Amino acid sequence: MKEKIERNQGITLIALIITIVILIILTAVTINNVMNSNLFNLAKGAAENYVQAGKEEQEEINEIIGMTKIEQGLSPISPEIVTDGTKGAIDDSYTSIISVTITAQTKDTNVSKIRYKITGKQQSEEKDLDLQPNQETGIISTTFNIENYGTSTITAYTLDEEGKILGQESKTVSRRSDYVDYPVDIDGTEGNNDWKIFYKDNTNGRIFIISDDYIPNTCEALLQATESAGLVNCSDNLSRYCWRWTTVPEYKTVSDEVENLFWLKECKISKDKDLNNSKCVSALLDTNIWKGFLDEENSTGLGQYAVGGPTIEMLCNSWNNAHSYSNIYVETNDDFTGYNILGTGKFLEDYVFLPDRVSTHDYSLWYPRQGNTFEDNMYCSGYWVASPSMKSNDHLLLVGCGGDWRDAPCTTRVDLNLRPVICLNSNVSVTYDDEKNVFHLEKLK
Repeated sequence: MKEKIERNQGITLIALIITIVILIILTAVTINNVMNSNLFNLAKGAAENYVQAGKEEQEEINEIIGMTKIEQGLSPISPEIVTDGTKGAIDDSYTSIISVTITAQTKDTNVSKIRYKITGKQQSEEKDLDLQPNQETGIISTTFNIENYGTSTITAYTLDEEGKILGQESKTVSRRSDYVDYPVDIDGTEGNNDWKIFYKDNTNGRIFIISDDYIPNTCEALLQATESAGLVNCSDNLSRYCWRWTTVPEYKTVSDEVENLFWLKECKISKDKDLNNSKCVSALLDTNIWKGFLDEENSTGLGQYAVGGPTIEMLCNSWNNAHSYSNIYVETNDDFTGYNILGTGKFLEDYVFLPDRVSTHDYSLWYPRQGNTFEDNMYCSGYWVASPSMKSNDHLLLVGCGGDWRDAPCTTRVDLNLRPVICLNSNVSVTYDDEKNVFHLEKLK
């Protein structure tokens, strides 16, 4: 009996060991099948799909809520940006000022403030505004102007009482190019890069264009004009782009029509013909001297008159029309011939310096490129202005490429070039070609 029991125990132990081995084998086979069948990835994907489905459901709910608010006459919490004047077209005036209006809804939202941020090459600003909403509509709104040169980005935010951002909107605004397809080549390169729209006189509707930059000494029209004007190159071999008078020229007859058209109104040089600066200005304003820059020599084409440079009154009008601040003014005196330049506060200054407007020289409607870096051997640092200075009978006004408006002696200053100005005929229309990004001139029949 005892022997039988011990034999049965031995059999039970062997069976247990066999069972364990079998279970280990089955477990290994099961794990291998699970790994090969990508079961874990399937489970993970199912979990992710569940989370995504929840998000989509919440978005649908939010959309329904938003549509309900709109149907009730309410706006979403994101602000709205509306701009006006982004093209800079010459309709009533030539301007780069852009009007910006930002609005947001506070009713049934947590919106209490607006923040706006402006980023651009010439202007950067960020400001928080705590505004009182309209009692009936619940809308808060602000309007302001920015000066746009090239491309600027406006970003508006709605904030709660603690300053937390609730929504935002961005808008990029671009100003049209100043270039115009006037067909007189001055730099020997292809394309419409020689002339720019400069000024529109709203008193008579006349439009003026100006050379884009310094005129190289390879321009035949320039060489002919400077010889007739008594201007000499500031080097023996024409390697420099700069011109001056070594001897004062004889006074040239300038008609009242030309003086008025080109805005030499406050100081008539004809009343003091014997002054040296009056004589030099007359050489710049003699339209017969500069007619080589007309597309048709008899003034029957697009251009009616050409002169050797803008007058200070025209420069100020052009600048002030395009800027909401930093205006420039001039003053005259009946007892003296010439102009004094005045700054923003209309105070007499030795010169007006506006470096913030020319920190980058890619916008050269008033300022040419930095020419005193010895690039292309031109060594220029500004251009002559066709207006006498009140400070001295030998001084003319000038605009420097670094932002300075001042005066200089006409016979000793050796680093100034010329930027001719064309008065277009009154029957010339100006339209903008968006495809070519240039103003198109067309003579009307």
